[in-house]
Amino acid sequence: MLLARRYGMACDCYGPTTDSRTADAQFGSEHALNALLGMLARPRFLSGVGDVQAGASSSLEALVIDDEILGDAFYALTPRPWDGEALDVAAIVDGVLAGKGFLATRHTRRFLRSEFVMPRLRPRGGGGPGRPGGQGLAGIARQRVAELLAREPVGLPADTMAAMCDQIDACAREIGLSEWPDPRRLLEGRTSRL
Repeated sequence: MLLARRYGMACDCYGPTTDSRTADAQFGSEHALNALLGMLARPRFLSGVGDVQAGASSSLEALVIDDEILGDAFYALTPRPWDGEALDVAAIVDGVLAGKGFLATRHTRRFLRSEFVMPRLRPRGGGGPGRPGGQGLAGIARQRVAELLAREPVGLPADTMAAMCDQIDACAREIGLSEWPDPRRLLEGRTSRL
């Protein structure tokens, strides 16, 4: 990884993956830890997103959960400000001496707002029966997948898609293939299934 980065080469590192077959506690802890460890190497590409059973399969729910995990991991690895404004000790001391505590200062509130990561799948205030519909993280992820699949598919403009398909056709002919999958038909089949 380090050698590839030194020479400006794209490199891949395995990230979120698990031996678990379902979105359970093992899934969550292994995906989070493996994502963070993979990202510490700062690769250009991070594999494993959406994996279950050590990459033997994947699931849409795992993709949605990994989106949340990776958002947290990117936040954790982003350098925090350590300048004079961020570490305004005088503002914190004033807050404490005023008897309100440092959490009551405008300075602290401003930085807390800018540094807070709002979870999209994990409800604030804990889990268990208090979750929406009394469901766990897997149920919430399943609900999010259904919402995403119900949306109109995002795609490239028609002229860009046509140019890409023409390029694939030209390359296939150039290397002498007698037949190849028509990307237009594959794309039509994908959008009709959604």
